[in-house]
Parts: sequence; C-alpha cells; structure tokens
Amino acid sequence: MSDADQPVTVTPGEASRLTGISTSTLKQLCEGQALPGVVRVDRYTYRLRTDLLPTIEQVQHILDERIRIDVRRVRAAFARVQVELEAVGNDIAELEDDPSARIGVDLAAFDAYTISGHSTLRQALARLTDAKMDLQVNSQMARELRPGRY
Repeated sequence: MSDADQPVTVTPGEASRLTGISTSTLKQLCEGQALPGVVRVDRYTYRLRTDLLPTIEQVQHILDERIRIDVRRVRAAFARVQVELEAVGNDIAELEDDPSARIGVDLAAFDAYTISGHSTLRQALARLTDAKMDLQVNSQMARELRPGRY
C-alpha cells in the first residue's frame, strides 16, 4: 500500500477536538480496544482513523455496555465476599461452641490471598475492589459525556 492509500489518522487529542469527546476518554477506550480504527503506534501511543472517529452517541453506547458489564462483575464479586464472610462466621461459631477446637481454615486464612487453592476473604475483597475501580472509571467517562445523568 502506498502512503496515499494509507488511511488518515489523528492523535486522541486531535480526535477530541474533532468529536467533542475528551482526550482521556478516547485514550482509555483505545487502551481497552473498544474503538474501531485505532492504530497502535507503540506501547502508549495510539492514532485513530479519521474515517472511523466515534460519535458521542457511539461512545455513550460503548460506555453504557461497559458499565453494565462492570455492575455484573461487582455483583458477582460482592456475592463471593458474602460467601467468604459466611465461611469465616461459621468458623467463629464453631469456636464459640467448642473453644478447644482448631481454628477453621477460613478464619485462619481470611487475610491471605490464597491457601492451597482455597479462595479467601482477602482475595474476594481484592476482586470486588478491582471490579469497583473499573466501574468508577467507566462511570466517570460517561459523566463527562453526559453531565447530570450518572
């Protein structure tokens, strides 16, 4: 392909001026591979094809879907935290019933990331934190597009 056949590309900053979408939002969506026509120049540099620049409505749709996915991840991570809390509570109850019993594995390891492949409360909380952070980032980008909606 000759240079004349190459699609015209712009930086996220230039795309922001053309579309009205913030540079930070465009960069985040480029990094998340959520936009068509993104050319990765190097590890941290992207260019967007001018013939495929997203509209505000398209980005709103992308962000709405990402938020839905994030909410499902938060819900699932929260459910796992509840399971782990119940397991720790059961270990405490067993000790209340029999103070000479061994400390249960869930209570003993609740603050470890893993123990013999067994999920722990700390691990579940870390997953909840990760999911919540993704939700916050996508919600913030959506608020920038639609002030007052989120």
